[in-house]
Amino acid sequence: MASEEKTKFYVEWLDIQDRLDNLITHLAEVKYRPQRILGVSRGGSVIAVMLSHFMNINGADVDHIKVSSYGEDRQAKQPIISEMTLLQRGLWNNGATLVIDDLFDKGGTYNVLHKELPYAHKAFLWHKQEIHKAMKDHPDDHKIIHIGAVAAENDWLIFPWEEWQKTQ
Repeated sequence: MASEEKTKFYVEWLDIQDRLDNLITHLAEVKYRPQRILGVSRGGSVIAVMLSHFMNINGADVDHIKVSSYGEDRQAKQPIISEMTLLQRGLWNNGATLVIDDLFDKGGTYNVLHKELPYAHKAFLWHKQEIHKAMKDHPDDHKIIHIGAVAAENDWLIFPWEEWQKTQ
């Protein structure tokens, strides 16, 4: 069975700012202001720092979590959280924490986040249409507070921080 060819879609910085503006508006509408922001490495880390500046959240309350789910341009079968101690899980696993990632793709990273940090709120700036299938697996998770723009299933999103060296 041949794999489906991916189409590269280049995300611009302005697209990210627009998604963050939408997220901030949504957070204000639902009257939620996180005390801490946890970015999912790598793309979510960049977004977490940007969001912390927009929301004026102290840098000491911004961190990242590494969820290994990609390798050699393809998704791994079972993502895992690495570089997070039990003490850190206790600190971050509550409603005052917003975990943010750039893309909700097939749901593997989300499943790990839901299992390890069930009380933290989660936000994604882009999502694939697969999200509806993945959400059926966790109908009890009311901590997803924002899902951004839809990306086509066959799009491979290229973020500005992934291609910066090619513009030098």
